[in-house]
Formats: sequence, C-alpha cells, structure tokens
Amino acid sequence: MIEFEETTILNRLRAATRVVVGVGIWGVCLLAGLRSASLLGDDSVLRTTVARVWAYLVTPTQIIQAAAAAEIIVESGDPVFLHFADKPAKLVGSVRNVDRISAPGSATVSIELTGSDIPGALSIQELVAHVTDRSGQGVLRTLLPAEKQKKLLSDLATAWASRKDQTMRVITPALKQMMDDLYPVIESELEKSIIRHKDQFGEIVERHRRDYWSDEFASLASQVAWPIVRTKAQPVFDDMAGEIFQRVSVWRLGWRYLVDKVGVGNGALEAEWSRIIAEDALPIVESHMPQLADVATSVLAESAADPRVQEALRLAVHRFIEDAAVQELAGKILREAIMDNPAVSEAVSHTLDRPAVKQAWSQLAGEWEPVVVSLVERIVSGPEGEISPELARVLRSSLLGKDLRWLVIKDGPRSSLAPIAIVSASEQAFYPLPTRQRSRP
Repeated sequence: MIEFEETTILNRLRAATRVVVGVGIWGVCLLAGLRSASLLGDDSVLRTTVARVWAYLVTPTQIIQAAAAAEIIVESGDPVFLHFADKPAKLVGSVRNVDRISAPGSATVSIELTGSDIPGALSIQELVAHVTDRSGQGVLRTLLPAEKQKKLLSDLATAWASRKDQTMRVITPALKQMMDDLYPVIESELEKSIIRHKDQFGEIVERHRRDYWSDEFASLASQVAWPIVRTKAQPVFDDMAGEIFQRVSVWRLGWRYLVDKVGVGNGALEAEWSRIIAEDALPIVESHMPQLADVATSVLAESAADPRVQEALRLAVHRFIEDAAVQELAGKILREAIMDNPAVSEAVSHTLDRPAVKQAWSQLAGEWEPVVVSLVERIVSGPEGEISPELARVLRSSLLGKDLRWLVIKDGPRSSLAPIAIVSASEQAFYPLPTRQRSRP
C-alpha cells in the first residue's frame, strides 16, 4: 500500500515536472521570438508567426454540446463558421467529437470554439449543417453562380448578335445536308424499335385504359358528348328515318312475318329485311354521310372546347407521360434506335466526312473560337489571371476531397435549455473560402 502511494506521488511529480519544463521551453522560445521580431521590424514574417503562436496559447476556448438527427452528416474535424450579414464568414472552431451510440437515432456533437473570435454577447440559436454538392449539377452551379451566369449570357448574346447572320449562312446548308442523311436512317430504326416493343406499349395503354380512361371518359361521354350528339344529330336521323319509312312496305313485312310463323315462308322475313337494308336503308344513309360527318365534327369540336374534357385530357396525357414504365420504354427505344445504333453512328460519320460539312464546321470554329476561349477564361480565371474562387472550390472538393462539410452558427435566442440543434441547410451554399489581399508592387 505504501509503495503504491509512493509510486503515485512520484508519477504526479514527474508529470508536473514535464508541464513546468514544457511551459518554460515555450516561454523561452516566445521571448526569443519577440526579441528577434523587435530587431527585424513590424513587417517581419517571424513577428507575425510569433504573434499567432502567442494568440493561440493565451486564447481561451469553450466547448458546447449540440444534437443532430441521424440523417445529418457531421464528422470530427468539420469546421465551424460564424457569419453575420454584413461581414465575411469567420472560422471560429471545429467539431471535436461525434457520439452516435449514447442516443440512438441521433448524435451528440461536441464543438470547440475559439473565444477570441466570438462576440461576448453571442447567443447560439442553432447550427446549420452544409454539405458540398459534388454532382455534375453542383459543379456547374459552383463554377457559374447566378451573377457570373448573367454576365456570361449577356456577353454570349452580344457575340451572337454580331455573328448571327454569318453563322446561319454557314451552318444552314450543313445542317440540311446532315438531316437529309440522318432522317431516313433514324426514322427506319425508330420504326423497327417501336415494332419490337409494341407488346410492352400495348400493355401500358391497356393498363391506363382499364384503370383510368374507361371510367373518366365514359362519364364525360354521358355528361358532355351525348347532349351534343342529341342536339346536332337528331334532325339528320329524323330525315333518314322518314325516307326509309317511306320506302319500306309494312304490308310486305307483315305478310312475310305471318307466313314464317305458319311455317311455309322458309325465312321470308329475314330475306325481306336484308333486301330493305341493302336496297333501301344503306343508299339513304350514304346520301346523308356529308351531314353525318358535319355532325361528328361539331360534336368533337364542342366536346373538346368543354373545360371538363380539356382537364381530363391534360390529366390523362400528364399521367401517361409521367408513368415510370412509359419513361423506361421511351428511353430504351431511343437508346436502341439512336444512341446505341451502329447504323446511326455510321450515318453520322458519313455525313461529317462530307467536304461541305467539314468546311462549314471549320469556318464556324474559326469564327467562334475567340468567344469560347474568352468565356472559358472568365470561368476558370480571376481578374488578375489567378484561379477563380469558383474553380478553386471545385478543385478542392472534387480532386482533393476538402471543404465537404461545415457548420454555420445561427445567432439568436433559444426557447429552451435543450442542447443546441444542428439542422440541415435549406438551400445550397458554398464553402466560405478565406480571402487574401494580394500585395501590389
């Protein structure tokens, strides 16, 4: 027991000695640096470095606890920024630890803040978690923010206005030649692909007819189309019925019905009815076909103008286009017929090898090359020839894997004593890169 106590005391003395020696060494280094800095002047790199080391040693830090839902991505080392509306974002801390075990379904996050960069009256309402969008769309949005897009589009419109006539004179014959070569091939391949998938298309159409169209359009037919049919077609049908009745002999029909019932007619009624249809009714109907066509046209036109029919058609078309099976089938047909089709690729190569087409593209390239080079330089370069901040963001995130996540402090009063909440950002933002003042000669 005594030996254990002596060993413990000795260990504590050794630890205290190491602390004192360490502080002494840092103190000597700091004093020596300050002495050298005073000899080298105010602009000395050493003086700046010593000042930063001193600020790091004497600056107090504070640890805060925050809570994040499981779906929010937060990792140790993620930087924490403070951003006021009228000032640039300032790095004020980082995530020290993320505990996802103690509270299932959420994470407890420990954050270390540097006190000298935080206003004393700051009240943290919540922390907003941002994630860099590294998709193709995100890269384009980063390279071309709204203000730069507006300026580039304006410059492109100016360039097009000055080159439009010349460009159209050069490109129109070439495009016509290309379409003349490609259209027959594409049309033929599309027809073949559609025929191959006609059964799948028929199944989709039958499903929509069964599930939607039958009930919807049957209801519209009774509510909208049938009243129009009765109004428009009734006079025509009355005329046709009158003419047919005048040519039909009721006596002849009655007599043949009677002899058939007695059993001596041998189908006389059916034969007489067939004769009436062929010799009397059909010629009368054919003579009224122009009137019936006008009635059908009027019914379709008035039905199509009804808002209920228009809404039903719009909904049916939208539902059909948005059907996942339709989109998948359309994509498959386009890939088979155009994108992955050797016949189309061969036709494209053939038309691009035509001397007239080659000459047109070469002339356009020479005309538009200065414009394209200028636009690309504006995208990737800054005003003084350096890499643009937008390209720097893309390179750091996509190639170096940096600046992928960060937190931003949202100041404001909190209504409870619960841990500070970490919430996902409601809109895409860019990592706040530090700005540096370039020295000018």
